[in-house]
Amino acid sequence: MTREYLDEKILRVRKQIADVAVEETTEATLAAEIAAQKITEGQATIYGESVQFVPRKFFDNKLEIILPQNWMDLPLELAKLKYPYEGRPPIILSDPTTAINVTINHTINLLRQGEGEIASFADDMITMTNKATKARFFEDGLVKTDNGLWVAWYDFSVPGLGEDLYNFVLCTSLENRALIVSLNCPDKQKTRWKPLALDILHTIKITSRDIEKSDSEMEEEI
Repeated sequence: MTREYLDEKILRVRKQIADVAVEETTEATLAAEIAAQKITEGQATIYGESVQFVPRKFFDNKLEIILPQNWMDLPLELAKLKYPYEGRPPIILSDPTTAINVTINHTINLLRQGEGEIASFADDMITMTNKATKARFFEDGLVKTDNGLWVAWYDFSVPGLGEDLYNFVLCTSLENRALIVSLNCPDKQKTRWKPLALDILHTIKITSRDIEKSDSEMEEEI
């Protein structure tokens, strides 16, 4: 029995255990966990398990996001299976079961900070997603974070192998190029992970330079 096979078997068992925990979690317990979560203070309870959250930096420390401490890079073999295309995101972090992932992609698409610019880019992404997949869309929004960033987001579910997959996507600008961050998990876990994704959104921080300003914002200062 090869080491790779053993690793895959361990991951399957971990996922089965996690699925049982999800099914046994009551709505009242979920509501209590969501009400108490404070990831900026370093901790949240997820399906009864205490998870540590810490600031994590990417792209030569230009970007900072608060994420679970124990999430690691998804092994390349699994990344190729989950994202079977050459243009897969360069950063794919996964929980210990590999069922929940966060992808981070600093694209080549030009995008400046500003309410209108970010909102328009997100609308285009929603349109493209709708054309490319059999998606069930839920909500979308646009916020300005405490860190001064305009961030647009939307969420949807798509059919997967054996079960639907929930996706929470956010987009903003880093150095005048589109930054896209996506969290995905089994659809049955969206009730728990959506509030966490919304909290994670508000922790995004550009650490390399002053936030870029849109043309309209610069005109207002003149």
